[in-house]
Amino acid sequence: MAGQLSISNIAASPTSPLIRVTTSAPHGFVNGAVIWLYNIVGTGNVLALNNTSWTITFINTTNFDLQASTFGGTYTSGGNVVFN
Repeated sequence: MAGQLSISNIAASPTSPLIRVTTSAPHGFVNGAVIWLYNIVGTGNVLALNNTSWTITFINTTNFDLQASTFGGTYTSGGNVVFN
């Protein structure tokens, strides 16, 4: 499992209202892992992701959805994720 990873995108999941996070490199997380997000620049629900922990749903090696989330706002840049 990787240490600190950079986030390259945050958007609405194409298959649900959940928030989908894309990392710049393979994250190594498994379904049900708890992660911590920080240093995200954006508005609305995206900005509110900073300094919070989330249980994730594994999508693929660089994407995961945040369980019990709802996308809203705009992702501008930045952000990091670590295993919590």
